[in-house]
Amino acid sequence: MVRRKRLRELLLLLVSTWLVALGASSDVRGSETCAEESTRNVDVMQVLNDEDLHYILKTEPSWRLKNLGKVSDSADNLERTFLSPAWRRAATMVRAWLEDAGMRTWMDGIGNIHGRIEGEDPDAPAIVLGSHLDTVLDAGMYDGALGVVLPISAVKALQLATEYTGKKLKKSVEIIGFSDEEGVRFQSTFLGSRAVAGHFPPELLNAVDKDQVTLAEALNDAGLIGKWEAIQSIAMDPEKVAAYVEVHMEQGPQLERLNTPVGIVNAIAGQNRVQVRMYGEQGHAGTVPMRGRKDAVAAAGEAINEIEKRCGGGNRDDATNTIQDQEDQLVCTVGEVLIWPGASNVISGNTNFSIDVRARRDETRLMAVEDIVDAINRLCDRRKIDCKIVRKHEAAAVACQDRIASLLAAASKEMIASFPSREWSTPPTLTSGAGHDALAMSELTDIAMLFVRCRGGISHSPLEHVSEEDIEAATRTLLIFLQQELT
Repeated sequence: MVRRKRLRELLLLLVSTWLVALGASSDVRGSETCAEESTRNVDVMQVLNDEDLHYILKTEPSWRLKNLGKVSDSADNLERTFLSPAWRRAATMVRAWLEDAGMRTWMDGIGNIHGRIEGEDPDAPAIVLGSHLDTVLDAGMYDGALGVVLPISAVKALQLATEYTGKKLKKSVEIIGFSDEEGVRFQSTFLGSRAVAGHFPPELLNAVDKDQVTLAEALNDAGLIGKWEAIQSIAMDPEKVAAYVEVHMEQGPQLERLNTPVGIVNAIAGQNRVQVRMYGEQGHAGTVPMRGRKDAVAAAGEAINEIEKRCGGGNRDDATNTIQDQEDQLVCTVGEVLIWPGASNVISGNTNFSIDVRARRDETRLMAVEDIVDAINRLCDRRKIDCKIVRKHEAAAVACQDRIASLLAAASKEMIASFPSREWSTPPTLTSGAGHDALAMSELTDIAMLFVRCRGGISHSPLEHVSEEDIEAATRTLLIFLQQELT
């Protein structure tokens, strides 16, 4: 393992040689050329040798992710919820890694862990990177953690190079390990990022966990201040943030199918959640004729079939989705079905189910929702049962900022070119079907996302996996991007 002391010695020797060579050539090229040289971007790939880069961009972040994945409140699986003992240990580890990268660190009033390096121009808006430190129950070790650990490694490499060339970053960079994104403990997502973005609902301080502890009490117990004024003070000034960039495992199969380690996100899909309640007529399974039944389960089954048909699922010939729907990655899911009374010999009198509709373009999503609602109303009328359709949630799609996304795309292509033997495909553009902290941060600033390939597209599972090679590819891509933005 390359120790930091040894790395400093190697770098000092390398940079000293470089400075001597630069000084010798300055007499020939003239003062104007030297002035141009002094303002040129720092090239980390030239300052750090291959062995050191390999350690910082691959070995170290892979080791850190595995160790962070062992920090759990459960002995049987990975479970790290907001402000739990395991979460606090994880926060301490991450804070130490931020400091190792040369960053000033602190914990804010909602528990977010920050690391920051001030740039040469204190008035220039900062680049902010990050993701979340909490997990779902029975989680994998890469969701969220990947987007904290990889930026630390990229900033560490950049900071070492600037430190030993005597240069400073042009503008500030900040990494945030958000305290809660999954919403497991208080059943409300994006607690950390909503506070930073300045859109934290004050009523959430009264939310309770399964032990009837309020969010305000949990903050106080953790040594923070569970008051609205303290939460308000966390919000960043939009004028002081240039963009938010999040690295995240894809949580889908497309990058693996295309044989490429990273992808550029063009948008976060909009979402509708709809609850459907069907009220039939309960009866005996053996005595009520089929023709006269008002079976709520049968009606729900027909409705679910219509949803799949409209959205193009099931590899069916009668699908009514359009080419535009496919381009906009329209997806529709019935994830919950509740049947009353739920007995094998009773015709159901009441069946409820949920519908989740997502797409890259809001127009496509809203059209699908209207078509589904119309189809359900028609079948309820035909079956002579009462239906109640409740629109529970709607979130508009959020586009990623074109300039930042283009820089990430260019960085990813440069990264691919640096590994010719791996025969990777050109990184594609993808839409994120999940929200991520970037969704909340879009209320504050422009956003961009870099997806990283995961095995089998599996996430929210102990089986989720990102290879060390893909970790290196993603970290190198981020480093190339940060060089362009910060030096």
